[in-house]
Amino acid sequence: MKDRPCSCADAEQLLAVCENCLADQQKLLHRCNILHVRVLDRAFDACIDVGNWRRAVEHGTMLAELLRYGILCTLIRYKHTMRCILDDGI
Repeated sequence: MKDRPCSCADAEQLLAVCENCLADQQKLLHRCNILHVRVLDRAFDACIDVGNWRRAVEHGTMLAELLRYGILCTLIRYKHTMRCILDDGI
């Protein structure tokens, strides 16, 4: 999808689709699932486009939490990998 400014009507329609997808995904996918995160990001952008600041803050907060969680998981995996390498004497 090309990054282009969209009309308010397009953004409202996109936001409605994203909100429906997020509601359905909540029942099926883990909150860190990449498909869920991508829809959440699109919903965040659509909220900004239509000026729905309350929902933009809600979606942005969720995205920030997922980013912190992702960075933490990456650091934990790195620390574990380094510990295994050092324990093996490599």
